[in-house]
Amino acid sequence: MVPSLRIILIERSAEDARLVMDTVHQGGLNAEFHHLADVRGLQQLLDEGGWDLVISACYPEEDLAMAVIEQVRQSRLYLPVIVVADDVGEERAVMLMHAGAHDFITKHNLARLAPAIERELEELEVHRCHQAAEMALRESEQSFRQLTDNIGEVLWLLDASQQHMLYLSPAFEDIWERPCDWLLANPGRLLETIHPEEFHRVQSQLADAGWAGFAEEYRILLPDGQTRWINTRSFPIRDESGEIYRVAGLSIDVSRRRRLEEEREMMSRALEQSADAVAITDETGVMVYVNPAFEEITGYSRDEAVGKKANILKSGLQDEDFYRSLWKSITSGLPFTDIFINRRKDGELYFEAKTITPVFSAEGVLSHFVST
Repeated sequence: MVPSLRIILIERSAEDARLVMDTVHQGGLNAEFHHLADVRGLQQLLDEGGWDLVISACYPEEDLAMAVIEQVRQSRLYLPVIVVADDVGEERAVMLMHAGAHDFITKHNLARLAPAIERELEELEVHRCHQAAEMALRESEQSFRQLTDNIGEVLWLLDASQQHMLYLSPAFEDIWERPCDWLLANPGRLLETIHPEEFHRVQSQLADAGWAGFAEEYRILLPDGQTRWINTRSFPIRDESGEIYRVAGLSIDVSRRRRLEEEREMMSRALEQSADAVAITDETGVMVYVNPAFEEITGYSRDEAVGKKANILKSGLQDEDFYRSLWKSITSGLPFTDIFINRRKDGELYFEAKTITPVFSAEGVLSHFVST
């Protein structure tokens, strides 16, 4: 099982907090949340340590997100802060990013949240490995190898000329499926593994800046022709006089994250372009998403529908036994299919064959319903 993430969530609305938690879990992340309604109690949690991320709400009438960012900054912890908010305007978003927010996501686009968390965790891993590498180099070669030989990411070291590879962690063999000696003998061979469609972009950045400031995601080709997505970040290591005498880098296999992003994008496009009305509600029947076909068929815009219960479409022509049967089925975990007699916003009746399907969180808890 993927290790559980520990996330501090600051959100005054319990309903919105639940939506954020559900979105993270549905994005495939195993996360443990500590929910705060405001910044009170945040400092105590930061002092306790052991957190991976902070998610903060943002409201136009108050400086909650700014206060969260400032407390995290003063704690001297390298802890990513992601701001989730209604649309507060580009100027406010830019101000929050300049203040130290790592990402800004609107509540209408929460599909971005899980990928953003994964990216920030990758950055956090780079930072931690950066610190670990510098510490190990200062202390001893033995301590350095004890650390890097047991991490799943590929850590490597070049000399100042960037011509000789001084160290390559064993994870290279698992990710590149080639022996370490193959690359240690000739670091230039790394370019031979770059996918042809990525080669010129990678080569161009290396020609411009070298390995000391390299930061790219690219595909590699394995010996059997399969591909993997790799995120590589490198950084200079300076001696006491400030001169660069080593270049260290961390390469992470991000194939799973890229695949999930592509799947989410494909699903998002499919929902948006479907000719059938699609609505997603929370477990109480409050709509959290509708697609363009829903707007066209019902006459309700997305802004009018989201936040309202799906029963705004009820015509009154189907009795309570019909709806009792519906709720009994879907709350038991079973889909419900029937012909609905609904009423558009303008009062016109329409008939619609619909299937309502229950959706469960990663923990097996009923969280949403999808009407298709």
